[in-house]
Amino acid sequence: MNFPRFAIMIEDARSKASLWRLGFGLASIVVVTFVWVIGVVWLAALRMDVPLSAAMTDVMRLEDQKPAGTALYLFLVVGMGVGTLLAARFWHGRGPVSLVGPGPRTLRHFMVAAGASWAAMAVFAAALLPFISSPVPNLDPWLWLVWFPLGLLVVAAQTGSEEVLFRGYLQSQIAARFSNPKVWMIVPALLFGALHFMPSLPILPALSVVLVAILFGILAADLTARTGSIGAAWGFHFANNTLTVLFVSGQESLGGLGLYRSTMSFSEQMTATPLIAIEILALTAIWALIRRLLSV
Repeated sequence: MNFPRFAIMIEDARSKASLWRLGFGLASIVVVTFVWVIGVVWLAALRMDVPLSAAMTDVMRLEDQKPAGTALYLFLVVGMGVGTLLAARFWHGRGPVSLVGPGPRTLRHFMVAAGASWAAMAVFAAALLPFISSPVPNLDPWLWLVWFPLGLLVVAAQTGSEEVLFRGYLQSQIAARFSNPKVWMIVPALLFGALHFMPSLPILPALSVVLVAILFGILAADLTARTGSIGAAWGFHFANNTLTVLFVSGQESLGGLGLYRSTMSFSEQMTATPLIAIEILALTAIWALIRRLLSV
């Protein structure tokens, strides 16, 4: 397969494409993310006037979150994006445009992908109604409106940070070493899926989450390769997460910003065959729609 737009990102990665550099880059990202998390939680501890350990426990508790708790938890992921930008500059001499793509194209593709994803999700949500019970109110509508702008910002920052790492940095660095698209698409997708493993869940729903995340990672990798920016993948990711964080949140986790809350547990959702099939179908259909709209 030929991806002329992605070739520009690969070229920027090729000058310092040694695998040892990639390894040290990933290690640097882990360190920066850890420091970021500690720093943010330390500031939260000062704000709450509690010990750091107590603040860490409170921030990492995913059940029964308040709006501020969910926003803060998502903001922790931004450390991943900051670490990626620093690692790419230090180990590979790459700037932000090299990882993200040209600004106007990235923004346009983000908007198109997000809009198409929201529209398609509305259709698939209607298709899900026969298989699920109706969600219940979660936040007071006025309180939800107050938090909604910040919610959009933190979800955009969280998803953007993940896309910069997995599609902008990791995918292009691997592509600079291995010409086979199966390698540079699948390896980052596998790591992306592993990041979504939830040990608190029973093994079957936990593996279902991982497999769905891997599928998304492959589809996002394809969009990045065809467009030469992370814009389309980011918009796709952003739309998906706004649905599950800001509109209908999960029963067990990240429920602080949702207008509604699902009445099904996450384990029930990820072991219900019709729901998983519809989710896989929805992801694939949205990916195809985005490609169609962007003519890639």
